[in-house]
Amino acid sequence: MAQASTTITFTAGQRSRNDGAFCGHVLLDLFGRYRGQRSPARFGLTSALREIPIVTTDEVLAEYLTFFAGAHENMRRKALINAHSILQNPGVRVVPQTHSSLLSGMELYEARPDKGYSLTDCVSMQTMRREGLTEALTNDRHFEQEGFGALFRD
Repeated sequence: MAQASTTITFTAGQRSRNDGAFCGHVLLDLFGRYRGQRSPARFGLTSALREIPIVTTDEVLAEYLTFFAGAHENMRRKALINAHSILQNPGVRVVPQTHSSLLSGMELYEARPDKGYSLTDCVSMQTMRREGLTEALTNDRHFEQEGFGALFRD
């Protein structure tokens, strides 16, 4: 079984409107449950990280819930509670899915047939570019292949 990748991206440099972190579907679970608590330190999430505004997309939320589709009813319910929590959290900005974001993601997906990128990853990378996000707190080498810093890679 392949190791699940986790993605959060950060801007570099001075704070601006676009500063924040891009949160992929696996870490949405952690942020949904633990944002603002001490527990994230167990997962290597520092207090500084908890203070950074989070950015994610509708597509990532859909992928997150899809991940739990075959899970036990209790896990599905917890995942849905986390997704609602993310949507209601003022520290999280969810970039809406649009026809334009889909087409942009499909453009990258089509341009990289040899990479194995998921469509959600492609939408995420294109969103990162639009938002000026440059580093990813991820173990997914695909983000490095696209020129983003992958901070969870050895």
